[in-house]
Amino acid sequence: MLLQSRKLESFSTLSRILVAVATIVLAASSRFSASLESEVVKLLILLALCLGISSYFKGLRVVLGGLKMLFLFVLLGLAVFAASWALGLLAPEPLSLIPGALRLVTLFTSLSIAFQLVSPREWRALFKHLGLARQAEILSLAILQLPLVLNYLSEAAVTVRLKYRGRCLHKLAVPLVVLVAYTSRSLYEAHLLYGVSYGNAELTVFKKRDFILYLLLLLAVVAYLAVEPALRLVSQGFA
Repeated sequence: MLLQSRKLESFSTLSRILVAVATIVLAASSRFSASLESEVVKLLILLALCLGISSYFKGLRVVLGGLKMLFLFVLLGLAVFAASWALGLLAPEPLSLIPGALRLVTLFTSLSIAFQLVSPREWRALFKHLGLARQAEILSLAILQLPLVLNYLSEAAVTVRLKYRGRCLHKLAVPLVVLVAYTSRSLYEAHLLYGVSYGNAELTVFKKRDFILYLLLLLAVVAYLAVEPALRLVSQGFA
């Protein structure tokens, strides 16, 4: 999901940043919808936009393959909440589980768009031009740490499951914190010795194919804004 395509070179940096930021803002603002139905429709529109952009650059098969792990965690969460509700334990209403899972998937895909469309080198160059060189260094170190953290999480989870036969999964916190702290120290030492290279990322403002991204974003925004008026008209028609 976070791999980039060479097709991005045909689009300007400005258009890709605007689309990435707009999807994140729309995904966050959908939480303040007037009703649950309108929020679900808005999330479906944003999810279609994100998957459409990702599949255009990398192919639908690659995108669906990247979403497999996310859907697995969503299904596990739904199963736990459903079991808690069936046993009478504290849990949200069953009808609220599906919008919550959809919200999680949409938020993840919208955040991943920011790194699919804009490379870390371009983000660092942009931060540096804005006078945020320190924040650019922190972003670089965080991106370097993320794959290692996920790898350590997988290793710690497998070890704890084998040792405790699937029980006491909370014990994976200790080895995970130790491994992450050890790696963070190594990265910090490398940063002090060698620093962070910003590269020669070219920040472009306009290219001929930008209209494709702008058109997709415009259609999504219009559909997003028309959701609540359309649902209001439908409800009035049935009243």
